[in-house]
Amino acid sequence: EYHLMIFDRWGDLIWQTHDIREGWNGIANDGVLISQQDAFDWKVILTDIYDRQRIYLGRVSIVK
Repeated sequence: EYHLMIFDRWGDLIWQTHDIREGWNGIANDGVLISQQDAFDWKVILTDIYDRQRIYLGRVSIVK
């Protein structure tokens, strides 16, 4: 299992996927808005090969 989430500076979920092959292209809200230059938090929740749930957090920046 895999779940990638992208959050804006206010903590609102702006994009997500369950497909490990799909990456975020900077588009938010189901392709309606192009994200502005800013920093975004990401969170990945996955189940590893030993059936243990793992959570990873980080930050990505969009620079135009």
